[in-house]
Amino acid sequence: MRPEKGEHVSLADRHVLSVSEDKNGFLWIRTSPDLYSCYDLLYNRFVDFTGNSEYKENYSRHMETLNGDIWLWHPQNGCRKVSINNRKFSSVTFKKENGKLPGQVTEILEDNTGNIWIGTQEGILRVHGEQTELLARGLHVVTGYFYEDHLFFLTACGRIFTLHQKGEEHTLVHTLPDGPYDNLRAVSRGQSHADLAG
Repeated sequence: MRPEKGEHVSLADRHVLSVSEDKNGFLWIRTSPDLYSCYDLLYNRFVDFTGNSEYKENYSRHMETLNGDIWLWHPQNGCRKVSINNRKFSSVTFKKENGKLPGQVTEILEDNTGNIWIGTQEGILRVHGEQTELLARGLHVVTGYFYEDHLFFLTACGRIFTLHQKGEEHTLVHTLPDGPYDNLRAVSRGQSHADLAG
């Protein structure tokens, strides 16, 4: 399991940063510099997880959803939803350039009903199936988490808002001391909800 020259699909780079296995039996291997490789454990081979030879695009983070989809994202490169059906891949990209994102991606979350929430520097994009809706327009979202049926999210200027997963109007719940907070990668999942919500 090592990088190979040419167009053959192989490990992207020898500097491995993380490895995880999804529910379909594929390994997702993050390497430097911000590249992902996908390895099929059943057939012992690397595969093109995009379905269209775009597997050399940069992604720095990933998430597996309840239905087995994989979401990859990078602040400058947008995000990609990867679907797997009978060990075959298809994918769709969300980028500012193709009109599917309002700004750079900062976070991707899933709620308990399967909606995907994409935090950006210009608001939150809610994705449900093929439908998308832009919420909290103009807010630079840094990170967030779900508590029951509400999304709590932090903005770059230190304001914390809550938003119902049905997509109703967001509400300010707390303002943190002067930041900046735009480089905060993510809220610690071990941190209590009260710590963030104040």
